[in-house]
Amino acid sequence: MLTRQSSETIGLLELQIDSAGKNIQPLDNEVSNIASVLSLIQGRGFAVVADEVRQLEQRTQSSTGQIHQMISTLQLAAQDSKQSVSQSIQTSVNTDEKSEKSLMN
Repeated sequence: MLTRQSSETIGLLELQIDSAGKNIQPLDNEVSNIASVLSLIQGRGFAVVADEVRQLEQRTQSSTGQIHQMISTLQLAAQDSKQSVSQSIQTSVNTDEKSEKSLMN
């Protein structure tokens, strides 16, 4: 019972991590939008503002990459945990079946 609850909890965690991963895409799109604004600003000669926007773009892009990497790591950990719990459940079922068979003999 407890291992089944753990498996369900890990499955839910896996779904939440996947959802978080999907939320990274809009942030990545914003980085592209910042790059577009930067090009426009540079074309108009606002060098100081353009440098600040460029720095913001670089920090945002770096942060997005780090977040994406963390989410990927969490996804793998959740998958490994789910598989481990599933194997534990199967082992428990097999052990229970063997116990029942030995009691019948």
